Amino acid sequence: MNHESKYLAKRKKWSEKHTQNYYHNYNKTQRVRNETKLEQDKFYRNKQWKKGLRPAVLERDNYLCQYCMSHGRMTSGKIVDHIIPYEFDSSKRDDVNNLATICARCHTAKTLWEQEYYGTGSGNELKEVAAVPDIKYLPDFMDSAKTQ
Repeated sequence: MNHESKYLAKRKKWSEKHTQNYYHNYNKTQRVRNETKLEQDKFYRNKQWKKGLRPAVLERDNYLCQYCMSHGRMTSGKIVDHIIPYEFDSSKRDDVNNLATICARCHTAKTLWEQEYYGTGSGNELKEVAAVPDIKYLPDFMDSAKTQ
């Protein structure tokens, strides 16, 4: 039994070290790959976002995905999304009217659509397009992006 506890302790230590390395490398290559992303990362780590905006939006939306609700579905969500992406218009980063609760499934679909429409994301260039601020239109756009 003593050997097993030593083994588990050693394995836990190894796992923690390698998890930290993974996130360190991820943060350097993906999350903070340029000045815009560095600024964005700092915003999501600050007190205003963690203790103020994010919890306020989740409470306001009753932890329900607003994208699903615009199509008559009730789905729980715990992600707070910028309707107009932070990367596209950083001036709306702390505007509660530009924030909505979203489920993981919708968040994935919306991210793919944003990359195509706005040009956000790794390796893309931002496009000069009109912002889509009304949440009721976004699920249709997200669905069309999935089928292309």
